[in-house]
Amino acid sequence: DDYVTYNRFTSVPEVGKNIGSGQGFFVRTIKSGIVSFDPSMILRGSNDQFFKVAKEKGSIEKNSLRINLCGSDNYFKQIVIGFDEKLTYQLDSGYDALYLKGNQPIALYSILDQSKLTIQVLGSFNDQKIVKLGFDSEVEGLDMKIELSRKEGLLRDQGLLLLDSDHGILHDLNSSPYNFIYEGSGSFEDRFSLVFNSAVV
Repeated sequence: DDYVTYNRFTSVPEVGKNIGSGQGFFVRTIKSGIVSFDPSMILRGSNDQFFKVAKEKGSIEKNSLRINLCGSDNYFKQIVIGFDEKLTYQLDSGYDALYLKGNQPIALYSILDQSKLTIQVLGSFNDQKIVKLGFDSEVEGLDMKIELSRKEGLLRDQGLLLLDSDHGILHDLNSSPYNFIYEGSGSFEDRFSLVFNSAVV
């Protein structure tokens, strides 16, 4: 009931790299022109499962973490924060994926400048970095939780804290999800941040 976002770094939610028959899609480009598809892209006999996740042999584990936002009515959103020494701390084309509103009444995204991102890939890992998070809700009064889904690469053994600025709480996401409530509906972009080192707060 929602969109999958693919880019050069990963996909959210995590699915296979193939698009199943009958699935619609959008392509976001950096300039105008023609996007071409040809029969050589068709994988015959590989369309029995659309949501198929499998690690490729020889694939390199990325430095990334997946964060979920879950609502009490089974609403769900996921984002990815990654680090790659070849990239910058600014928007990198092909690696930072803008948030696309789908079919869920809640949204989770990271914020870089004025951009809302589903996938945010920063430069080399620095535990002084604070990543700002935002969420939207069209529904009032949901019980919500933010949870760590998975950590990979250099982040596997890294501390991960969630800062709730509204309540002055620094919560360890490695230990448990963070449960919260909110008032009203709309966009909430100044409440939460991801912190890798408590000393920077």
